[in-house]
Amino acid sequence: MQRSLRRHIERAVNKTLTPDSTAYGVGMAGVLLLFPDDAFADAPTWHPGSGFENCLAYSWLRSNGDGTATAVVAGVGPKERPAYDGGEWTEAEVWTVTANEERLLDVSSLWDNPHRITWMLDEEGAEIQREPYATHPIAAVERALSPIFLGL
Repeated sequence: MQRSLRRHIERAVNKTLTPDSTAYGVGMAGVLLLFPDDAFADAPTWHPGSGFENCLAYSWLRSNGDGTATAVVAGVGPKERPAYDGGEWTEAEVWTVTANEERLLDVSSLWDNPHRITWMLDEEGAEIQREPYATHPIAAVERALSPIFLGL
């Protein structure tokens, strides 16, 4: 099974090879793996809580029902602003932002570029909580899963 799957993938890649090796898609093939819902039931997870929907990667959104929404974005990288502690921003952070729902949706780009959550710093009335990523529970989940995905 494993060798057969590998051969199918290699054949698909080889079909993309052309004399013009600079063409987009040369040497690439897409593979979709589908697993049953309970396939990774014992894998470590983290979720910001009830009512949150996953947007993209490490970002979640919840409508609060009062005209505001709360977004959680993990792994927000350093920008040209102070870090959560007021010093130089050098490490990834986890941001929890509560703001006017319409403005939060317009500004944050949660389904496209969740790191833009930092733009909420310029929005009046936005409540922003910032934490270091390294000590957040989601970082522990990522560390636990890394050996699995790296094949170690």
